[in-house]
Amino acid sequence: PFSPRVLREDVKRLYALRTFDDIRVTAEELGDGMRIVITVTEKPAVRNVTLDGRRRGDEDEVRQRVRLKERATFERNLLNDSVTGIQDYYRQEGYYFAHVRPEVVEVDDNQVDVTLHITEGKKVRIRRIEFTGNRHFPASILQGEIQTKPYQAPILSGGASLYRPEGLRVDLQLLQSFYQNNGFVNIQ
Repeated sequence: PFSPRVLREDVKRLYALRTFDDIRVTAEELGDGMRIVITVTEKPAVRNVTLDGRRRGDEDEVRQRVRLKERATFERNLLNDSVTGIQDYYRQEGYYFAHVRPEVVEVDDNQVDVTLHITEGKKVRIRRIEFTGNRHFPASILQGEIQTKPYQAPILSGGASLYRPEGLRVDLQLLQSFYQNNGFVNIQ
């Protein structure tokens, strides 16, 4: 027997498959029952995923962050996760202003080609660290307490001179702990 509740649950189960962009249901009464027509619009499949503009980042590392896979169903959230993952990778490598612009092109047979245009920019390095308000400890002592180092040369500085906001937050906590361990309870 026809049940609107069961039909709604069926539509929910179809959406849960995550392979359809749209599902439409039409019901028509017939002399001896109902005719139910379910019309679906399939999500396109990913034909190709191309990285454009990658020069410095390790290709395998960048590809690991691409959540879209060829011959799989195209999902916008996986595209967004891919963009975010690649940008996070470049920021970890010191390219703080790296940007990824996705381009999705529909091709025949309900497929799409995805191109991720990467603008790497230059590495952002910290040239100088300045401490202010430090009356009890010289800057040289404070510098030894933090992980971030000013840029001198690639061999001497390594990754410690790269600008990373999370690294600066850690450094602030390290300084706060240093001061508190030396009797300054209300340090800011």
